Amino acid sequence: MVEVQTLVQPDIQYHPDYEKYTARTQRRKATEQLVKTLPEGFPAQLDSPLVWEGKDVEKRDDWIFRLDDAAREEIDAALKHFKSLNLGLGHISSETFPLPKLHPTLRSLSNEIHNGRGFFVLRGLDIDRYSREENIIIYTGVSSHIGSVRGRQEDPRFIENGGSVVLSHIKDLSRTVDAGRIGAPSNTSDKQVFHTDSGDIISLLCLHPAAEGGESQISSSWLVYNILAKERPDLIRTLSEPWPVDGFNDPEKPYTTRPLLYHQAATETTPERVLIQYARRYFTGFLAQPRSTNIPPISEAQAEALDALHFLAEEHSAALDFQKGDVQYINNLSIFHARKGFRDEPEKERHLLRLWLRDPENAWETPAPLAPRWTNVYGDVKPEEQVFPLEPKVRKTVGQLTDAWGISSVVYNLSITIFCIGFALAPMVLAPFSELNGRRPIFVVSGVVFTACLIACGGTRSFAGLLVARLFQGVGASTFSTMVGGVISDIYHANDRNTPMALFSGAALFGTGLAPLLSSVIVHHTTWRWIYYSHAVVSAVFVVLIILFFKETRGSVILSRKAQALNKYYDALEETGHIGMIMPSEPGEKPQTKRIRWKVQSDEQRASLIQMISVSCYRPFHMLFTEPVVFFFSLWVSFSWAVLYLQFGSVPLIFTTNHDFNTEQSGAVFTSMCVAVIIATLISIYQERVVGRFIALPNTPEKRLYFACVQAVLMPIGLFWFGWTSYRSVPWIVPALAVGCATMGILSIYLAVFNYLADTYHRYASSAIAAQSCCRNLLGGVFPLVTKALFTNLGYPGASSLLGGIGALLTLVPWALAFYGPVIRGKSRLASELAH
Repeated sequence: MVEVQTLVQPDIQYHPDYEKYTARTQRRKATEQLVKTLPEGFPAQLDSPLVWEGKDVEKRDDWIFRLDDAAREEIDAALKHFKSLNLGLGHISSETFPLPKLHPTLRSLSNEIHNGRGFFVLRGLDIDRYSREENIIIYTGVSSHIGSVRGRQEDPRFIENGGSVVLSHIKDLSRTVDAGRIGAPSNTSDKQVFHTDSGDIISLLCLHPAAEGGESQISSSWLVYNILAKERPDLIRTLSEPWPVDGFNDPEKPYTTRPLLYHQAATETTPERVLIQYARRYFTGFLAQPRSTNIPPISEAQAEALDALHFLAEEHSAALDFQKGDVQYINNLSIFHARKGFRDEPEKERHLLRLWLRDPENAWETPAPLAPRWTNVYGDVKPEEQVFPLEPKVRKTVGQLTDAWGISSVVYNLSITIFCIGFALAPMVLAPFSELNGRRPIFVVSGVVFTACLIACGGTRSFAGLLVARLFQGVGASTFSTMVGGVISDIYHANDRNTPMALFSGAALFGTGLAPLLSSVIVHHTTWRWIYYSHAVVSAVFVVLIILFFKETRGSVILSRKAQALNKYYDALEETGHIGMIMPSEPGEKPQTKRIRWKVQSDEQRASLIQMISVSCYRPFHMLFTEPVVFFFSLWVSFSWAVLYLQFGSVPLIFTTNHDFNTEQSGAVFTSMCVAVIIATLISIYQERVVGRFIALPNTPEKRLYFACVQAVLMPIGLFWFGWTSYRSVPWIVPALAVGCATMGILSIYLAVFNYLADTYHRYASSAIAAQSCCRNLLGGVFPLVTKALFTNLGYPGASSLLGGIGALLTLVPWALAFYGPVIRGKSRLASELAH
């Protein structure tokens, strides 16, 4: 019988354990025949200035380049020059940030990085003199003379805004962000083990040191190579063989294989080199990025090699005195770096900025297995797409939605589409039930379903589970949108419905703006799950209020209940012997006793439930394709609703890319939508009353359109305004106001469509409104799937102009009906029948 052994991940964590390391080493030496020779062609020893002992570095300070007053004045002049150009920060270069006197020195220091010791520290920047953005300009400008190419520091899978984040903030975020969202050690105060980043040159600017600890450590990887080559050649061989590098749930590449150690033979122009490129967390995981379970584990030899690299680097490392305003530049291909743990205090919080640089003039050859990663970092990083966040952002991790489930942001947006499908189709099936059972039971059941689905969304562990929960959440939510109009019709006469309908519509759109505003705060400080949980709590409170205080409003149901109560009363009388009632008779006739039972005409004439559902599903679509008014109004309001949904993606897209907003700040932009809705609602309530004092409005459905003819133009105006003011050079408040402008136009369109269809189609109004509601929500659910592609491919002004142009064309709809409405209605069979 053959015993099959299952490979398992060794007992190794992100933070190295020296006892486990030594025990593993002893066990392997005792149980394995370790190789005694180096891989073919690998040197037994490297001789270079890149080979150095940490204790020797700490005794000297010739690796510090100190700026004098003249250099600082030249840097200040370069800052003023760049700002005068009014360019985006991605255009910072040695040409736009000129340092004619300092440039030769900086070029020689770049040569020192590549061919000398491999690192230096620039000291003397007076960062307290400048704003955060100015310090970023200075840091990037000076660095452009060291390495002219900047690398992106975010995985493109997790970038929703289409930009290239080229500057990172190294700061402890664990006190303000849930640990489940942190996947990089750089965003904690923990000790950071020895590793390399991606790219040729790693640069760090110290904005502020920690209250205690946080020293920057560097170690020569070439010295570590020499020690291993002499004492443990088997580990050199292990490092030079392929390793399973975690892709952290990348759906296309769950993992890749490549060596950690590369040898480059000497040529006529370059010396012999070895390169070690690795980060420990790709083999052990870290916090929100645990090691993937569906990929091959590392071997015991690889686990020992990881620990050997760390402990040897630590033993021979140098701790740099990293002061406020210092800029550290290191050769990432020949030097390991790490950080000691630290403690922050108020006003004393460790905060660094990081750039990944490349100097084409001095750059080392990139090993073929690293070429895809280097292309991802340095390839096609356009100046206009470069993003320089002013504040720290939590790197998207596998603990978050898209990466946790191995899906793209577009696929994740299917959850919005699925919600809208349930929202659009459910009312057609549920409407007949409200005729039979009334509004209140439907509200209660829908509220319970909606709340339960919110809890399910927050607790689900799979994307499929989220989609199912979102579908039924849409079903539950739909009745609160569609049936409220019926409640208003139950309570108010047609001439009195404008105010309550405006208040309801305004509240719906206000909530649409409030939701991303609050959600951004929640997700910034906790996790995405609490968006659903907090919503569920509020929803549950409203369900209880409905149960306790909401009374039935549907007239036919109230009459049916009254009839049932009276009939029950008569039954009780008959049981006691009082049979019938004496009814009045004609003069001269004897009074007669008759049994009385009440019936409601609507109950007697009502069709079966199946017939009612069939009509409810058939008639809206029949009217959509046979009634021009319904068709064009549905098209008009559907597009406006799609624009509303598009804002959920376009606002974060533009404000994070061009204005460096974080999640919370981007959500705050939706305040503009909320304020605009309040203003538009007040206008809608009073506009007819005010105008009616001066002009007698005709008593026709067209009077609902006069105001919309003017106000609807605000939507395309807002779209053009939003797109053409989205540049970084334009203050953020300008496009934020454009969002409010477009929202005011959308609300006016929604109200006009609802009121006009109700006034035109009377008893068929519910079907006409159902048709536009279905189209509106289906198209609204599609737009989030195309937002990113639309804005990144056409550009922000181009995409907004396309949408604005379509919106402007559709504003002709109310004008056509305002002038020719009676003629068009006269040609409609349904509308003309109802008018007589």
